[in-house]
Amino acid sequence: MNNVLELKKKDTQQQSWKQCIEAISLRTRQVPCPVATKFFGIGQFEIVTEYLLPVNHIVVDLLSQARISGKSGTVVAQLTRQFETDGQREGICIQVQKKSSTEEGHELIIRWGSHRWNATKALTAKGVPIKGAVVGYIWASVYNEHYQNSDLNKLQAIENNIVQAKERANDEDNLAHLKTAMNDGDLDLNGVKFKDLSEKLVRQQLTQFIKDYMGSNVKHPISLIKKFLMKHKAKIRTDTKTTLDHQNHWNLYEKSNFGIEFKNAGQQKNTQLDKKRRVHAQYHYTDGPGTSGATFQQMWNAKFSFYAGRTPATEVIHLVVSLPLGTCTKGVKAMSDVRSDWIKNVEHWNKVCGTNLVDYLYIMPQTAPEEADAAAGTKPWIHRIKL
Repeated sequence: MNNVLELKKKDTQQQSWKQCIEAISLRTRQVPCPVATKFFGIGQFEIVTEYLLPVNHIVVDLLSQARISGKSGTVVAQLTRQFETDGQREGICIQVQKKSSTEEGHELIIRWGSHRWNATKALTAKGVPIKGAVVGYIWASVYNEHYQNSDLNKLQAIENNIVQAKERANDEDNLAHLKTAMNDGDLDLNGVKFKDLSEKLVRQQLTQFIKDYMGSNVKHPISLIKKFLMKHKAKIRTDTKTTLDHQNHWNLYEKSNFGIEFKNAGQQKNTQLDKKRRVHAQYHYTDGPGTSGATFQQMWNAKFSFYAGRTPATEVIHLVVSLPLGTCTKGVKAMSDVRSDWIKNVEHWNKVCGTNLVDYLYIMPQTAPEEADAAAGTKPWIHRIKL
């Protein structure tokens, strides 16, 4: 019985939006839709119906296409010229919704295509039509005809990244899409909340979402994922550490020991002066011991100087080390082996230099038990070695 009522409800809703659109549409056309093609993944172009609708009937709301930096005047100007001379190749997408309970009628709300909508309004103000259309009208497909409300963020992510007649999404736009996907549960896996997944699965889910809904427009998915994890680190479980994590951890447990606080994590010059006027510098590694060239050179130059006649800038070097995801996912023994390698490497550096290059070596806690011991104050570091 409930199924019958639900079908009747859907049928009534479909008749409602169709009647609204047909009452104001001048004509229709059948065109390939790259958004629908990508979303449904059918392997061939998905054909949709577009309606020629009055542009002044169309409005925006809070769910209209996400744009962090607002609309681009350059893109609108470019589209205005293109529409006048070449026509509108791809329609916008609008959703038909009933007005509030106190008002009669429907609203046509943009779901994507705001640049094209603004370009058409500019043409209309000049009394000029889109080529092949009518002054004041724009081609649009109807969201209600193809999609569910819950699909909106995925569809906008696709459209922001693949449609040519627009400004392509930048990292901030795509970070917003990923945040919405996280909040909507689209990144959950097999009933497990995204924020509770291991970092390996977190990255796997993000990679898949980018591949499915953003495509080749995202040239560096790893970089986008890194930005997302750093931005939402407090909400997501991660095993790896950033240079800022290193610095914060060091300041928490070592500030009182040395009377200094580092503030420029990850920068080439992260130095502080202690009460004895000695210069301390902090350096970081977040990868394996075999990728140490550039940072090693920076430490060597700071401690000994590459240049004759130039006084070295640093007297005490603090090196903070954590392990990459590839090592963390291999288990406790692999992590222990790589940590041992780090100790051997640093000892070797000091031996080759004939004196200490690194004065203090700190190896970060990373597993859940290690983090718990650190938080309890029983073991802030896996290793803390004065060399």
